[in-house]
Amino acid sequence: FDPVSVEEMAAERCDGAQATPTVTGIGYKCDALSAEGDLDGVESEGCTETTRTTGTIREGSVLFQFEVAGRYRAALKAGTRQYGAASASVEMGRVSTVKVEAGLSRVRGRLTKGGIPLQAELYFTSGSAMSDAATGYYTINLGSPQRRRTSVVITPCDGSAEYTHITREKLVPGSNYDIDVPDNELALEVIEKESRDPVAGVEIYLNAGFPDQTGFAYAESLGKTDGSGKLSTSRRDPQATYKLCARMDGYQDFCEEGLRLADGEHRLVRMSLERSDGVHGQLLEVTPQHGYVFVVGASGLVSQSVVTEPDGKFTLKSRPSADDYFVVTAMNVPLAIAEASWDADVLRLTLPNGLSRSFTVAIDASFPQSGGLVTLRLGERLVPLSAFGRHQRPRGRSTGIQNRQPLFVSDVLWDGVVTVVLAPSPAELPPSISAETVFALPQYRQLPAVQVIGRQATFAMAP
Repeated sequence: FDPVSVEEMAAERCDGAQATPTVTGIGYKCDALSAEGDLDGVESEGCTETTRTTGTIREGSVLFQFEVAGRYRAALKAGTRQYGAASASVEMGRVSTVKVEAGLSRVRGRLTKGGIPLQAELYFTSGSAMSDAATGYYTINLGSPQRRRTSVVITPCDGSAEYTHITREKLVPGSNYDIDVPDNELALEVIEKESRDPVAGVEIYLNAGFPDQTGFAYAESLGKTDGSGKLSTSRRDPQATYKLCARMDGYQDFCEEGLRLADGEHRLVRMSLERSDGVHGQLLEVTPQHGYVFVVGASGLVSQSVVTEPDGKFTLKSRPSADDYFVVTAMNVPLAIAEASWDADVLRLTLPNGLSRSFTVAIDASFPQSGGLVTLRLGERLVPLSAFGRHQRPRGRSTGIQNRQPLFVSDVLWDGVVTVVLAPSPAELPPSISAETVFALPQYRQLPAVQVIGRQATFAMAP
């Protein structure tokens, strides 16, 4: 394959560390096809992995050694992303050479702050880069084009605050994309409504939207207020409109919408929280063993989770909002979204009618991603990763796929459409994005997803 300069592909960091990029070659023997058969795009069941080898980008080649003559397919990957494949007939005692065209998306640009070059690490959705200290220029080879209105997380090398940029356009091969980091600040102060005292430890969530789209393009947790009830955030996109929400056990959620922050502006926002008594509830008609109830907001983020008593009773620290839904699971209870009703001030949860289903999640050899984190959508509602993990682990199973090894999911109670969603592995996420939140963040709404058909859900490239 064509060598790409190490300077452009290297994963350089602010601490000076630089890793020589590598590719992994995977050899597949394809007995099902004749010598004239086309192996490009062959189904995984037609080929069996026989060997795996690694070479550096600098060398521009990888060597496979096979013990049996026949038809083979070679696939090349950088990290978990496949970027080329080719096929050949192999004879004993001879070397067959094939050329792979690397399908990388190279984007160049300049990173500045107030027009002055800024040195920083840039984390795109499928790759990372480092900007030059003197000029601010960067080059990124993306595993795939990056969609418009997705995030680029920027970590400056001077130790200043991290900045999340929302792309203004789709990043495609050969494009130039400059980023200028704004200089602004939003200060928050949270107080209790009745006493007017500051409230420490309040979790603050931020959502960002843009005039040319419906819904939010970006969301994140800003962290918790300090002992004085204060928290600040800086470097916010002047083009965006923001929604801030405060959440803490024992208080009603509070949101402030329609906020704008111009470049150079410093604004103070005060939020007052009203106390809320705990809520008693019960999971009806079952006696759950090690049962859990997850209260999930409309965004797909967990606001509360509790362990049930053997009789199904539980206590929430604050009253759920009207948009919340409830994911339940236990050793003897399937994973389900419970139907909710109120009896006076007691929350009643009931499992939906129907039969639970089990299925296998697989990643085809044609799919560019060989592994990652997995969770489910039941209809349009997301099962948070923590809830899916609580369901899988007691059954001896994980929430991730490695090296295309199938993942078995059992006891899912849902009569409608079940969708499997695949995220990158935790090591591939920016430092500020957690595995728990990645599925719910709007900037990651284009994650690969596939419906469960029968007893199988397979991620594969479209024909």
